[in-house]
Amino acid sequence: MNPPAASLRLYSAQVCPFAQRTRLVLFAKGPDYELIEIDLDDPPPEFQAISPYGKVPLLEHGEERLWESAVINEYIEECFPESPLMPDAPGQRATTRIWIDYANNYFVPLFYKLLLKQAVEEQHAIAVRLTESLRFLESQALVQAAPYWMGGEPNLVDFSFYPFFERFPVLEHFCGFTVPEDCRRLANWLDAMVGLPAVRQYANSPAFYLERYQRHANATVDNDTTREMLEK
Repeated sequence: MNPPAASLRLYSAQVCPFAQRTRLVLFAKGPDYELIEIDLDDPPPEFQAISPYGKVPLLEHGEERLWESAVINEYIEECFPESPLMPDAPGQRATTRIWIDYANNYFVPLFYKLLLKQAVEEQHAIAVRLTESLRFLESQALVQAAPYWMGGEPNLVDFSFYPFFERFPVLEHFCGFTVPEDCRRLANWLDAMVGLPAVRQYANSPAFYLERYQRHANATVDNDTTREMLEK
């Protein structure tokens, strides 16, 4: 039997897109949980003692301790089946995981690389690749008339991609990069996402991100996440 919902504890950081993924999922699923904000520039010793990677999100659920947002989110889906965020059909569940893997291993690294690289030539090459990725999503993923990735209701894929689109004003401000105007399905999807109660609950303004991502843009930030993204 799973521990009661009240034993859920999420270690998070408002600025972190990976932690925002899990906050969105928990809000959409509805269980009560304790939210603990971590200062990533000065994490407390007690957090460092329980987080193997020193990163957020980290979820405690009874005796379980989990990290990595994609793993945590699927765990929450399994433990709290109400308001499902995964399809029932095995093929569609596999497709959900394919798109989350694409987000984690291709799309998100391009987002970080564009922001972190300083040489103009490198930025241009990455911008081309990110534009190609956006058009790939436009043509290969968001082909249905329904507003969300897998149909008429949001699922784990939507919440995996959305936090990075919320941060796209950072790329526009620091790198001059915008989503191509011909990506209308992506624009419609984003409109649908910003109307969700979970997104409204945890959304931040562009000004919030511009201030906090300044160090990424001028290459004065150095942490495990940025190093990992540059290596992918």
